[in-house]
Amino acid sequence: MSKYAGERYEFVTFHPSYSYEEFVEGLRPMPIDGGLNFVIEDGIFKRLVIKALCDALIPAEDDISKTAEELLELLDRIEQEDNVYGAYSRKKRELWNQILKMDRKDLKSLFENSTSFYLVIDEINRGDVSRSFGELITILESDKRFGEKYQLVVTLPYSKEPFCVPPNLFILATMNTILEKELLSEEMPEDIRKIRKLAVDALRAINEKVKELYDRDHQIGHSYLLRLKTVNDATKTLKEIWYHEIIPLIARVLL
Repeated sequence: MSKYAGERYEFVTFHPSYSYEEFVEGLRPMPIDGGLNFVIEDGIFKRLVIKALCDALIPAEDDISKTAEELLELLDRIEQEDNVYGAYSRKKRELWNQILKMDRKDLKSLFENSTSFYLVIDEINRGDVSRSFGELITILESDKRFGEKYQLVVTLPYSKEPFCVPPNLFILATMNTILEKELLSEEMPEDIRKIRKLAVDALRAINEKVKELYDRDHQIGHSYLLRLKTVNDATKTLKEIWYHEIIPLIARVLL
């Protein structure tokens, strides 16, 4: 059972001016001794990643468990407007150093029974997703997360901290656009149109079956297929989306 006492979800609404600095990390002016200093402040996504990560590491019951608990306490103080950014930054680096020394299989095992954390992004289509997520778009994929086969750790631009997304963090996004309009309304070669049309029809058929067997609230969102709009090899991309994202999601929903 999770030891984390705070909320396990965050909610944010995207808009055209929503930035990487708000979502991941950026500089914040801080009054000190009658003047201003700038500190690197974690955004909503990065804070939730740290909470999900620490929650999974605390049951390890060794040095890394203690570091995770201390980091959560410092993050809680920061969210209560306590200026402990220096200690918080040092503790994050200590935790990342400990994590990166762990065997990938041992790390993966810590997430197998971990509590799930959720980030809900409302109206994701209104924001500039590439601007808000930055380099993190690459590491959101399930096989690139902590402990997974292609675990990928990046270095963040402001803090220079290592960063990877834990598998117990899930992103739920809503959008007001229609998949068919997004994929089929523009001019394109006929072979690409056929693949996109197949994707739209297949998703519609699956969701009809989900509604019949389960309920309408568990339908598969169309954001999974929007990548088809920006790739050259639509057939290959559709196979990857289908087998690595949609089918596992169906299995979690219906089984």
